[in-house]
Amino acid sequence: MKSLRFDDLWMLSETTGKARHLKWARNRNLLVGGNQTGKSTALRMIFHAFGCTVNPLGNEWDRGATVAVQFTLDDSQRVMVRRDDMFALFGTGGSLIWATQDSGELRDRFSSLFNFVLLLTSRDEAKLARPAFFFVPTFIDQDGSWLLKWDTFQHLGEFQGWQKPTIELAMGVRTSEYWRAKSDLNSKKSKAEEIKKEQKVFANARKGLEKKFPRIPWFTDGIRFRRELKELESQAGSLAVEQSSVRDGCAEAAAARDTLRSQVQLIDAALADHAADMRFLDTRRIGEDIVCPTCGTAHEHSFFERLNLEAEADELRQMRTRLAVQAERAEKRLQAQEEKLPDIQHRSDALDDLLSRTRGELKLREIIDRAGVGMAYEALEEESKAEDERLIEISREISDIEDRLRRLEDKQRAASITEKFNGLYSRFVNDLDVPPSHRTRKGPVHFRPRLGGSGLPRTVLAYYFAISHVAAEFSEGYVPPLLIDSPHANAQDEINRPRVTEFIVNNVVPGQQLILGLEEAPPNSVRLQAQVDKRIDLKEKYGLLQRNEYPEVLAFLEPLVQTAVRHLGTSLF
Repeated sequence: MKSLRFDDLWMLSETTGKARHLKWARNRNLLVGGNQTGKSTALRMIFHAFGCTVNPLGNEWDRGATVAVQFTLDDSQRVMVRRDDMFALFGTGGSLIWATQDSGELRDRFSSLFNFVLLLTSRDEAKLARPAFFFVPTFIDQDGSWLLKWDTFQHLGEFQGWQKPTIELAMGVRTSEYWRAKSDLNSKKSKAEEIKKEQKVFANARKGLEKKFPRIPWFTDGIRFRRELKELESQAGSLAVEQSSVRDGCAEAAAARDTLRSQVQLIDAALADHAADMRFLDTRRIGEDIVCPTCGTAHEHSFFERLNLEAEADELRQMRTRLAVQAERAEKRLQAQEEKLPDIQHRSDALDDLLSRTRGELKLREIIDRAGVGMAYEALEEESKAEDERLIEISREISDIEDRLRRLEDKQRAASITEKFNGLYSRFVNDLDVPPSHRTRKGPVHFRPRLGGSGLPRTVLAYYFAISHVAAEFSEGYVPPLLIDSPHANAQDEINRPRVTEFIVNNVVPGQQLILGLEEAPPNSVRLQAQVDKRIDLKEKYGLLQRNEYPEVLAFLEPLVQTAVRHLGTSLF
């Protein structure tokens, strides 16, 4: 199993002047705290640092806070820093590896860092999965993971059918290369279906055209209509130019009028504020300082200052008069332009009369229409031929991808992993005293347990542990630490609460870090080893961040943030 371990969590809020540094042990960690002590927030902040959209945080949390996770990847230590929409990765000694404010680049960087390649389908388009899909199989969130549906992070539904590829990749049932090819296949099949729909549209259009306009020669005597065509071309061209000019004039006049009216309204609002200020000053004695209720700044109240205010108001009134006159002129220009439109319409009607004028057995419109019908036949035939060629090419690509999938899919290996997973699940639900009727799994590995009542969280727990154990044995990628928040969900009774805690602590995958958030102290039967395990108690409500830790955390985070900001050439302050 490739090693990934969280070492430290740094959180800092400049708004509140509070911060917190939590240091994790490399084996088992127990984060103990009741409601509103920040237990869930601390766990979610780990994933927040990597760009995962976590479930809503506590009311005390500052959305603009700086968060950093120090972690060990194999034998190398890294630090991921997030502030607002800025993400940065640092190496040993605070050396910047990369920084970005683009979510797409973050996704690509994350994929490269953890060798996490999972292409999922979104609106018939194959896209690289976000970091949330890397952590989904090993994070049981308090609010979104103990029930029937996958709801660990927000917006997972961006991708269609993401559960199967995500869980199978995590467990090593199928590789990234397989799911990349599978995503390509789905995309090609969707395009093929679109082409078939377009071909059907073309076929129906041709049938309708043949029924309404039989394909017969339309040309009779071109010289007869040459003059009419010349006249039509000349008038249509000049009419189009004039119409465009009038429309441009209307748009320009309307924009100028609206801008001037908006400026007048702004001045009116400023004058209203000035009048209110003067009424307020009338209630204060000359010489008495005025203290701003917003910023606390003291302002001198003197005759000279009031005179200045009145002078500024006079300038605004003069400006309003000028702007009002200009707005009225713009309105008149707009009206003048709009008055030209009826004349343009009249000349357009005259063109229609020309097209309808009879010449012998045919009308000019009929000749033009019949010519258009012939061009329509040609266009339909050309487009239909192009779509046929596209379909042949995509069908060939689909066949190639299907051959590649058959070579990539090891059905014997997949069956072996699934059998191992089902066996572990049965063993774990038995240890957790789940009702016997729900101790046997059926269906694909991405199907979550469906037992109702207080037994559901225990089956969910067994399910996640089975995923972790199988991933440790078969996965070719990194297996993230197992994070569990509030395992006593759905009111576990006095017997099952200690059983659940003991199960979690005693069944951790060797080499996989555990961070467990508990609402209450663990039972006495739970033994931690001082060198490799750790217990952290959160006792103060709304006290996850502490004022006394602010200097230490700021000293660690500020140089990193400043380095990233300089690299991006932007400012977050």
